[in-house]
Formats: sequence, C-alpha cells, structure tokens
Amino acid sequence: MGENTINILIDYIKKKYYSKNGGIIMDEKRISNLEKNIEKISKELEKTKIGEYVDIMNNPKRLLYVNFVAGLARGLGTAIGLTILAALFFYILQKTVDLPLIGKYIAELIDIIENNR
Repeated sequence: MGENTINILIDYIKKKYYSKNGGIIMDEKRISNLEKNIEKISKELEKTKIGEYVDIMNNPKRLLYVNFVAGLARGLGTAIGLTILAALFFYILQKTVDLPLIGKYIAELIDIIENNR
C-alpha cells in the first residue's frame, strides 16, 4: 500500500461522510482522526510486506522458484552444519576417549574395501 492507497481511502471517507451539497455529516476532527488512523494502518501493513506476499501467491512460477531456492539453502545449510558438528564431535571424542575396538573395525572395513576394488 502506498500513498496512492492512502489517498483512495481518504477520498472514500470524504465521499462517505460529506453530503452532496457540501455539508459535513461528520465533523472535521473525526475525519482527521480517521485519516491519521488509516495512515497508521497503511504503514503497518507496508511493514508486514503483505503486498509482496500477495504478488508471490498470485504468481505460481515465482512461488515455486522462491520455495525451491529456500529449500536448497536449508538443505545446504543443514548438510554443512551437521558436517561441522560431526567433525567437532569426533575430534573431541578422539581426544578424550581411546577407542581401540572401533579402530580395529574401521581398519578391517578399509581392508575389505581395498581388497574388493
């Protein structure tokens, strides 16, 4: 909503609350308060970016594109984050705990892989 929308709403109020012969149905103070309130509401709606949301919802290709890119970013971020956390976990585990039993299994697994190539 921009200045154009505010002006449309203010014009609507003036048409609704002014009589055709120029007499006022509402007093100027109430109309002024309504205009201020409409401007506040308009600014709050602009902050919520409802217009952008409506534009995206009305354009299915853009909606799919935005969701696809967001999904890629989430997936990549999750993969990188879990990799870093796992590396940190195994690094700390390696420094604090001696696990010769697991080391033997890993060595056997590597030997099996090398022999089957």
